[in-house]
Amino acid sequence: MEAGQRVQQQASDMYDKTRRAVSEAYEKTSREVSGRYDQLMVYSRENPGKTTLIALGTGLGVGLLLGSVTRQARPTNRYAQPIVNALSDVAREYFR
Repeated sequence: MEAGQRVQQQASDMYDKTRRAVSEAYEKTSREVSGRYDQLMVYSRENPGKTTLIALGTGLGVGLLLGSVTRQARPTNRYAQPIVNALSDVAREYFR
């Protein structure tokens, strides 16, 4: 076998190994994500109040963070920390 054919065969073999590895990683990740999603759905059906508060808190927190990044020069940022603290207190009381 000449050198060019050997290089081509090695490249083909490496491509096949890489394709198999990526395919296996994708399948494993897909199974894991699907399982976690199913667990999340069961939890949310069993605990709708907690799920709603978690979603509300997460959305508000992300919104406040994004708002503070985009409006750093504005004085309204001084309200973000007290709101986050109040929401934390409410969540802490609810989950006791």
